[in-house]
Amino acid sequence: MPVLQALPEDGRHGAAWRQSRECIHGAIVSLRKALVLQRQCEELFESHGMPVSYRWSLNEVAGDGAPSLSKDAPVD
Repeated sequence: MPVLQALPEDGRHGAAWRQSRECIHGAIVSLRKALVLQRQCEELFESHGMPVSYRWSLNEVAGDGAPSLSKDAPVD
């Protein structure tokens, strides 16, 4: 069951439920936009021969002093 359908639509909890639904809906919209932007960036980088990293952190540094951008690198 989708999250937005799990929240009741009746008036039992009034504005609190509507506000929760709006907040969740906004988060979903933001995540979808972020995913589209990520895919566009990946395509752009790969079209220029730049590898893509799926790390959440750039704290680890490759041997040459640059952040590791390996697609095969382990996820932190």
